[in-house]
Amino acid sequence: MTSKRVVAFLLLVSLALGCGRSDMGRVSGTITHAGKPVAGANVTFVTPSRRAAFGVTDAAGRYVLGSHKQGDGAYAGRHRVAVDAVIESSAAPAEQVNRADIPPKFRNLQTTPLEADVVAGKANVIDFDLAR
Repeated sequence: MTSKRVVAFLLLVSLALGCGRSDMGRVSGTITHAGKPVAGANVTFVTPSRRAAFGVTDAAGRYVLGSHKQGDGAYAGRHRVAVDAVIESSAAPAEQVNRADIPPKFRNLQTTPLEADVVAGKANVIDFDLAR
């Protein structure tokens, strides 16, 4: 194969593998409780029949979701959202949230009232306050 054909082949393969999936949207946001950031919490977005998306909040309560790799987002559609404490983490204890600080109804996908719509091809910013 000539070098031009190799480059063209590699370009087609990279497009087919999806450098950016058309059925996903990037998702980030902030988790707060009574207006204060919730640091060191797991954030889980689940939609039927698709891979779930996960993120962990930083010290300011910010998260970024990933489904296949960190930061690639979540599949488009309506999601149930759960927020729970990080069980084991390399984060310093001061950065981990106390599970008691997250109301129980938000910790489980069966009981959480949190829902979010993810739009494909968009940068979705989805914030939640757990005081509600």
